[in-house]
Amino acid sequence: MKPNGLLLIVFSVVAAVTSVAMLFAPRFYFFVYGASADAQATLLLRYVGALFGGLAVMAWMGRIAEATQSRAMVFGLAVLSGLGAVVTASMALTGHYNVVVWISVAIQAAFFAGFVLVARAGILPKQ
Repeated sequence: MKPNGLLLIVFSVVAAVTSVAMLFAPRFYFFVYGASADAQATLLLRYVGALFGGLAVMAWMGRIAEATQSRAMVFGLAVLSGLGAVVTASMALTGHYNVVVWISVAIQAAFFAGFVLVARAGILPKQ
């Protein structure tokens, strides 16, 4: 198995679970993070869940792609994970959420590190 393939499999599973939770149990998602839920927040969370569903499918399909074909996906997911970690950390620092939000920060930071390592290790050939 290709090193970037394993990372994409793990990402796709995490993204799929996140998608299902956001789409079908948004109130539980708010409860876990200690956030309040109104109609707009629920709708936006479901929209983000749909985006995670699409990312899960893209990553799953990318796991078997040649390295040159998955290069853009790896860089894109690195940017997504890095920005996600920064935004989630800034949310955590507001004090509006409970400590569980730091688990999301850690997961996103780990994916960022993984995608950057894959990209920098020469696993993805330069075009």
